Amino acid sequence: MTNDEASQADRRKSPRVDLSFSVDYSFSDPATRYNVMGQALAINVSSEGVCVRFDEPAVLLHGGLMNLTLNLPKGAAPVLAKGQVRWSKAFDGGSRTGVMLTLTRDKRRFRQCIYGGNGSRLGSAT
Repeated sequence: MTNDEASQADRRKSPRVDLSFSVDYSFSDPATRYNVMGQALAINVSSEGVCVRFDEPAVLLHGGLMNLTLNLPKGAAPVLAKGQVRWSKAFDGGSRTGVMLTLTRDKRRFRQCIYGGNGSRLGSAT
């Protein structure tokens, strides 16, 4: 773990869980003012945020707002959320973006899915 990663981990309110699932997203591109929609891949998640991998370079600005559908694995119902971009970095020809979540519904069910509760945990904590 690099110093930057360690510093970021220290700021987190809740532990990350290594969990991969598709994320449908939409946001308004500030350069064109067009609504951009697509699908990306979550690579880890917490009750407060998600790290999303995009196949294309980042066009997301720090503080930008997104609408998200978190398509949780193992048959769990999708979770609708709003998010705010906290960071975005180029990575392997694409990008990774950290999004702080504001869950519009299902916050309790979402937390149970990722951290456990009634034996329903989906991922492993990091």
